[in-house]
Amino acid sequence: MTHIQSPEQRAELVANLFALSSKEYQQHVWVEGRSWGKVVHDEFDYAVHFFFDDSTLQRDPYDNIGWMLRDRSEADLVTAVIEAIDAVLVKHGNGLSDAEYIATPEWAAVVEAAGAALAVIPDSEKVPL
Repeated sequence: MTHIQSPEQRAELVANLFALSSKEYQQHVWVEGRSWGKVVHDEFDYAVHFFFDDSTLQRDPYDNIGWMLRDRSEADLVTAVIEAIDAVLVKHGNGLSDAEYIATPEWAAVVEAAGAALAVIPDSEKVPL
């Protein structure tokens, strides 16, 4: 198994994958603004910034193998998440509320892709939020 050089960014990746994969979390935290475990506030915009601005995942996920991803399989799955988010943003722009984004027909692909990516993360790395 590849050594991860940035466990902090990996933890942030795992947290974002969880948030994107859980419709219950999205409704509870993003839409209703309620806390979830240690999470006091979160929103879809934070995930967008993580994948598109705060990391190089969107530009070159394969370059993150060893940094925050373990292998090509994880990079492929994260690429699918990014593509699903991008499809939502291309179609609907960046001005919708979180409630409006998660109600779009394209949102199901985001939830599915994030769930698939999260499924390959070892349980030992899935820290409760």
